[in-house]
Amino acid sequence: MARTTGFIRDGKTGDQIAWIEDGKDVFSVATHEKFATVRGTDLYSLSGEFLNVHLENSDDIAAARNDTAALAQFKKLAGGSS
Repeated sequence: MARTTGFIRDGKTGDQIAWIEDGKDVFSVATHEKFATVRGTDLYSLSGEFLNVHLENSDDIAAARNDTAALAQFKKLAGGSS
């Protein structure tokens, strides 16, 4: 059974974008579908493309902090608003 191992939040607003299962699989809060993976602290699309978003862990919470365009694209991929 998969277990939740973290959360991905917008570093500016604190809004949850996704959750991480088993330390690698990223699921959208908006769609509940897997849409990305975690490798180390980097996020990748399911096709293997680096999304230019890094995770900063703090108390088991991950914050997506990067340039505005990369974060907007990540949110769009997650099915949420940018």
